[in-house]
Parts: sequence; C-alpha cells; structure tokens
Amino acid sequence: MATKQVIFKLGNEEYGMDISLVTTISGYTRVVPIPNAPACIIGILNLRGDVIPVYSLRKKFRMPEVEVTEGTQLLVTKCNNMQVGYKVDSVSGIIAIEEESICAMPVIVKTRETSYAMGVANQKDRLVVLLDIPHILSEQEAEAVKEFAEENERAEEKKKEEQKKKEEQKKKEEERKRKEKEKAAKENAEKNKNMEEMREENEIQEAAEKNKEAEE
Repeated sequence: MATKQVIFKLGNEEYGMDISLVTTISGYTRVVPIPNAPACIIGILNLRGDVIPVYSLRKKFRMPEVEVTEGTQLLVTKCNNMQVGYKVDSVSGIIAIEEESICAMPVIVKTRETSYAMGVANQKDRLVVLLDIPHILSEQEAEAVKEFAEENERAEEKKKEEQKKKEEQKKKEEERKRKEKEKAAKENAEKNKNMEEMREENEIQEAAEKNKEAEE
C-alpha cells in the first residue's frame, strides 16, 4: 500500500511528511519571536487568521540556519490537536511511496532523540527520510506548544467576549440614539402642530376683525 508524502529539502537532504497530517503548504512570512521559548521554536506567525508556532527543523537536526529565500516554505500540520508550522528550505512536491520501498532506520541511529525518523524510502537512487510528525517535538516542546494553543484559545475567547460586549454596547447606543431621534421628531411634530393651530387661530381672528370693520 502506497503512502503519500510531502517531500521537502533541508540543504541537500530530502525528507517526507505524511500528507494526511499536512493542512497547509505556504510561503514563509515574517515570524514574531517568543521570549523563553524552546530552542527549536523560532516564533509565531499569523496564517489566515490563525496564530501558530513556527518550528525550525534545521535546529532540530542540528543544522546551521540559512537565509530565508523565495523557496523557503512552511508546512503546517495538525496532530494531537496541536497546529505547528515547520520551516523548510523548499518543497519538492507530493509523491506516492510504495510500502516495499521503505526501509526501517538502521539500529545504530535509532535513539530517543531520533524517534521522529520512522523510515527511509529509496526513490530513484535517492534516499528520503520519512518523518513521524507526532514524535518530532520533544516532551518540553510539545508541552510548550500545548500551553501556547491553550493560551491562544483563551485569548480568542476573551477577544470574542470583548467583541460581543462591544456589539451589545453599540446596539444599546444605536437604540438610545433611535429613541432620542424619535422623541425629538415627536416633540418637533407637536411643536409644528401647535404653531399651525396658532396660525389658524390668528387667521380666524384676523378674518373676524376684518368682517367687523366691514360691517361698521
């Protein structure tokens, strides 16, 4: 059975992520650093309204960081209710890899720190390291991302509550203005009515005086 993988590069090496866990592939944009964050979490960014942590796979793999280029991409994944953006040098494409072409990682390199490497695929004489997304983050990093997600959720709820209050206040203000406008319109109509009645009374009185003068 074939597995579909998003193939990306870090330097000259190729890696794969299960496409079923990748929600977005986008260009890399400005990242806001987070003070005291774990070393591999380089900051946060706003992606279409979602604030997500950005993770450096280069730091994870102990590779030197490089300058951001037009090819730099962000692979956004959602796993264990956590959304994370992984910074990669470039994305090569999406390919289907047959199960028989995947080999287990050599025992000599299998450690707790490399538990994220689930296997190696041989693709046309090139090796692609397949990553196990749930195991990329260390316990500390996963906890930091979880706390961030919870804090962000609380902030979003607070923002929604504040927005709701603003809308309610706006409605109350609009209702107050409407009532004031109706009251002013009613008072103005009453005033005009009184003035019209006074004008009619004056006209009647003037007409009566003219008739009296004519009779004399």
